Amino acid sequence: MKLRMSKRIFQVAMTGGLAILLWLGAIGIGGTGAGFRGMPAAIAFTNQQQMVMEVWRIVNRSYVDETFN
Repeated sequence: MKLRMSKRIFQVAMTGGLAILLWLGAIGIGGTGAGFRGMPAAIAFTNQQQMVMEVWRIVNRSYVDETFN
């Protein structure tokens, strides 16, 4: 029971952290400083975005229990 709860807390923390990182990138703190208005249309994901997505896939496969309700 405790292990399931700690996995759930970890999942929520990772989701929140990812949302914050994406938000910081969107307003320009982690990027060029241009924010949404000055950014050209995205054709492909940046290396940083690809790394975040790959880390999220690994965490999801390793720690998320699909049967947990």
